[in-house]
Amino acid sequence: MAKITDIPSTRQDGGHKASVTRKFAIASGAIILLAAVFLVNIHRLAISQQTDRIAGETHGYVLQALTNGLLSRAIPLLDLAETDRELAPTYPSYRRLDAAVRRHLAGTPILKLRIYNTSGRVAYSTDPNDLSVDYSKKERFRAALAGGHVVRHLFRESFTAWSGPREKVWLLAGYMPIRSGEGEDPVIGVIEIYRDITSLHEALNSASIESGLVIAGAFALIFTLLLMIVWNADKTARAEHQANLELARAKAQAEAAAREKTQFIASISHELRTPLNAIIGFAEILQNEIKGPLGHSSYREYVGDIGKAGAHLLSIINDVLDLVKLESGNLTPDPQPTDVLSVAGSVARMLAPEAARFGNALEVERTSELRAIETDAGKLRQILVNIASNGLKFTPKGGRVRIKISQDAESGAAVVRVIDNGIGMRAEDIAIAEAPFGQVQNVLTRAHEGTGLGLTLSRRYTEALCGTFKIESTPDVGTAVTITLPEKFPGAEGNAGRAADGAPRAAARSDAA
Repeated sequence: MAKITDIPSTRQDGGHKASVTRKFAIASGAIILLAAVFLVNIHRLAISQQTDRIAGETHGYVLQALTNGLLSRAIPLLDLAETDRELAPTYPSYRRLDAAVRRHLAGTPILKLRIYNTSGRVAYSTDPNDLSVDYSKKERFRAALAGGHVVRHLFRESFTAWSGPREKVWLLAGYMPIRSGEGEDPVIGVIEIYRDITSLHEALNSASIESGLVIAGAFALIFTLLLMIVWNADKTARAEHQANLELARAKAQAEAAAREKTQFIASISHELRTPLNAIIGFAEILQNEIKGPLGHSSYREYVGDIGKAGAHLLSIINDVLDLVKLESGNLTPDPQPTDVLSVAGSVARMLAPEAARFGNALEVERTSELRAIETDAGKLRQILVNIASNGLKFTPKGGRVRIKISQDAESGAAVVRVIDNGIGMRAEDIAIAEAPFGQVQNVLTRAHEGTGLGLTLSRRYTEALCGTFKIESTPDVGTAVTITLPEKFPGAEGNAGRAADGAPRAAARSDAA
C-alpha cells in the first residue's frame, strides 16, 4: 500500500488561522489607541496654545488700559514702596489709587492687581498683605522691568481676590512695564494683574473632550471597518485553506491509487507477455509444420489466426506498458543524430502492406533542405507508425496519406506533418481521441481493431522528445497531425546512446498501435 503524505488537521490549522484576526485586533487596537491619544493631546495642546495666545493678547490690552488709566495715581506711590505696609494704606494717594482700581476692576474678571517700583517692592496691591514685599528676584519682574511683556498660566486651590477669597481658580498672570511717558521712555515701575480664566479653561477642557470623542469615534469606526475586512479575509483564507487541504488529501490519495494502478498494470502486463510469447511461438511452429504435417488444411488456418490474435494482444500489452512507463517517468529517450527523412521512409515501407490492404496511398514528401537532428529515432518511428496507421485506417478506400517533412531555417527544428483526406473529427472529438483508450465513435472505428492508445502514446512520446504535438481536423475533409522536434535534444550531451542504468538502449519497437 502506498504511503499517503500526512496532512495537518483542518481543526488545528483553523485555530491557528483564527489567531490572525485576534492578533490584528490587539496590534491594530493598540496602535489606533496610541494614535488617538497622541492626536487628542496634539489637538488639546494646539487649542491651549491658541487660547493662551488670544488670552495673552487680550491680557496685554487690559494691562495697557489699566496702566494708562492708573498711571497718574500710581506714580506718587512708587517712591513710597519702602514704607511700612501698615502706614501705606493711610496715605491719601494710596486711598485714591485703591478707589480708582476697584472702580476699574468692578465687573471684570480681574481678581488682583499689584504695582512694583523699580527695586521690586510692592507699592500697591489689592491685597494689603503684599505691600512692601520684595519681588526683585522674580524673573518675570526682571523681564517686565527690562521692557518685556510676560504672561503665565497657573492654577490655585485658593486665591485672595480683591472682591474676596476664591477656590480652585485658573489664572492668567501678566506683567507689564510702567513708563514715564510714551515710546522708549524709562521704565519707572511694573504692573501685575491676575485674570480669572476658569470659565475659559473649562471651555477648553470641554472642547478637548468633544474633539477627543470625535477622534476616538473616528478611530473606532476605522478600527471596526479594518477588523471586519481582516475577519472576512481571514474567514475566506481559512475556507480556502481548508479546501486546499481537502484537495491535497484527495490528490495524495489519487496519486497513491494511480501508483498502485500503474504497478498493477505493469505486473499484469509482464505476466501476460510470457504466456503470449509462448502461444505465438508454438503457433509459428504448428503453422510451419516443423514437427510434421497438421493434417487437415483448416488447422493451419486456425493456427495462423491464433498467431495473429496473440501478436495483436502482445502489441496491445506493449502499448499499455509504454503508457505506464511514460506516466511513471521511467521511459527515457535515447537521443542520437537522426535523419528524419530516412525514418519516414522506413515507416512508409513498413506500412506499405497495410496501405495496400486499405486501398490507400502512403507518400513521403520533403518540402525543404534537411539536416540531421538529435532525437530518439525509435520513438520517432513509433510516433509516425501510430499516426500514419491511424490515417490509413480512417481514410476511405482510394484515399491518400502524406508524411511531409520540413526544417525551420532559423531554429533548425524539424517539422513533420502527417496529413490524410479521411473522415476527420469534430473539435470536441480531438480531446477524446487523444485521451488514453479514447475512441471517436464512427463506422470505421467499429470496423477496425484498436485500443485507442495510438494518439496518446504519440503525444507522450513527442513530449518526451521535448517536441510539440498538434492535431487539426475537419469532418469529411481530413486530419493533419503536426510534430515539431528541436534540432538539439536538451541535456543530451554525454548521454547519447546510454540508458539511465548505463546500458545501451534497445531500439524502439515498430509495431502499429
